[in-house]
Amino acid sequence: MTLHKPEHPDALKKVILFAAGSLSQAFKDVAHAIQAEHGMAIAAEFGSTARMAKLIEEGAACDIFAAADRETPQKFVDSGKAKIVIPFIRNDTVAVARKNLGVTSATLQGLLASVSPASIGISDPLTQPCGANARKALSAVLPEDILNKAVHIVTGGLDKKKEKAPGEKSDYTVALEKDVDLLILFRSTAQKICAQSDQAELIELPPSMRITAQYGMALLNEKPATRALADYIQSQKMRRIFEKYGFQ
Repeated sequence: MTLHKPEHPDALKKVILFAAGSLSQAFKDVAHAIQAEHGMAIAAEFGSTARMAKLIEEGAACDIFAAADRETPQKFVDSGKAKIVIPFIRNDTVAVARKNLGVTSATLQGLLASVSPASIGISDPLTQPCGANARKALSAVLPEDILNKAVHIVTGGLDKKKEKAPGEKSDYTVALEKDVDLLILFRSTAQKICAQSDQAELIELPPSMRITAQYGMALLNEKPATRALADYIQSQKMRRIFEKYGFQ
């Protein structure tokens, strides 16, 4: 891949990126790689897709907005703040269960449809595509009244994403170990939880519940550095980084 050449020698020094929280691990690797190869620094902020969009709408400086869906960045195209939404990766919705439940992909639907379904943790469906997709997957097998009783919101919202200390467990991991029986969430986050807890087990959703999210990024200006970073994110080398974290 050839990066667009900057019009000025300082043009590649810094790009401001707002991105969905599920991208934080992968983009740290991307940032290190592009800094080493091309001298570009990425100033990144991560949080719920809705919160990142709100900050941009309120005037926060941002060059690229990478969301966990295509619909949210499309709003900036519709309003004239961006020209196009570029689809760049996909993320499956999966389950993470406590190992002592003994649940499998084949038995998951039966567990959810039981008279007393398991306690289920999801992210906020109003601000995070991960939560919206989880609720959609669950609604395929649970009636609304049962779903509302079984579901617990673990994370999300419009507040600033809490920074975790090195080695500190995620809100999802803590919830699985203390409060809920299983989680419905993105594969990238599920892999992180399973790495953090020996109590956690990734479970593929049965066919009737499977949902895949298409991530999209909006370029909010036409600076050479913005285009260069967008090209770099779509390169084959970066795809391998995203795949390492569970993305397609």
